Amino acid sequence: MTRKPSQWPWFGLGALAGLVAGWQLTRHPHRTGGVMETGNTGVQQLNDISETLLLPLAYRAFESRRPDALIHDPKAAEIVAQLAYDFSKLERQRYQQLNIGLRVREFDRAVRAFLEQHPDGVVMDIGCDLDTRFERVDNGQVMWFNLDFPEVMALRERFFAPHARCHSLACSALEFAWMDEVAQQPGPYFFLAEGVFPYIAEDELKSLLLALRDRFPGSELMFDMLPALLMRFNRMHPAIRQTRAARVRWATNDSRAPEKWGVGRLLADWRYYNHDDPRLGWRRVFRYIPFMRDFRVLRYQLRA
Repeated sequence: MTRKPSQWPWFGLGALAGLVAGWQLTRHPHRTGGVMETGNTGVQQLNDISETLLLPLAYRAFESRRPDALIHDPKAAEIVAQLAYDFSKLERQRYQQLNIGLRVREFDRAVRAFLEQHPDGVVMDIGCDLDTRFERVDNGQVMWFNLDFPEVMALRERFFAPHARCHSLACSALEFAWMDEVAQQPGPYFFLAEGVFPYIAEDELKSLLLALRDRFPGSELMFDMLPALLMRFNRMHPAIRQTRAARVRWATNDSRAPEKWGVGRLLADWRYYNHDDPRLGWRRVFRYIPFMRDFRVLRYQLRA
């Protein structure tokens, strides 16, 4: 008898998680080890958490080399070539590269769709790391804000020239004063948080989202979410074991959790394996497996 997806057995999923979940944990919870002189720009100023920004950067660069690339990010490849860091281990992590590529492409698509409707809108990238999204999606009119820790923004300054429509905010997302500067623009607003929210404690995250709701009612917010099981077993993951400080602090299987907090209305619930992209191949089966099917990207409209 064929089982419904919700009835699939849980045995063996711990091992499966250890093998394939790491691709999602690449904004804050991963550290690959020592620095190797592969370029001329050091990264010593990055702390245990900030150093992990190098992973998605590398995956975007590696993905861009493929003839069937999900994204094209030549700027990422340029930065990787200049950084004094050992990226060699990351080149073997093809599965993480694939899924980061899928996630980045989905965020890029959403921003382009927003700008088609609001060409002179405002995009706020919370936890921007060394992302090149502004360069990838700039339509010549958008007003853009990048926000990250001061040491991250200092590193960005080495690779990104000042731009009249792209502003840098060097602070934590939990220091709400940054909202004052963004609010000086008339909007409409689109807030992005790729690979950020799972590493913020739930009470702090709730405060952040409610502050956004109160300051920018009716705006859109897009972020990724991890399955609840990682709250319990994240230290078993081989990537997280290499870190001292980073850990998953918020994860849930309920895509409407922020809705229940009063944040706003769920607009879209995108899951990595619920489509037929040729690059997924046999991994499409993950859409039927508990845990794996709960890696997702959500888009909300903040309550007016």
